[in-house]
Amino acid sequence: IKEKIQLIGEISSSMLNLLASAYSAESISSSIASLSQARTLGDVRAHLITTVRDKQ
Repeated sequence: IKEKIQLIGEISSSMLNLLASAYSAESISSSIASLSQARTLGDVRAHLITTVRDKQ
């Protein structure tokens, strides 16, 4: 759990705002679960960009 919190903390607020605008709370939960699998911040950014792009 600590690792997930740390990972989430590294995501910029603008990216979280993008997620929030694109997703329901349930989708954000599953997205965070996916993000917890990412090994690096680069993986996280790539996942978020892809996810938001797909949602649009």
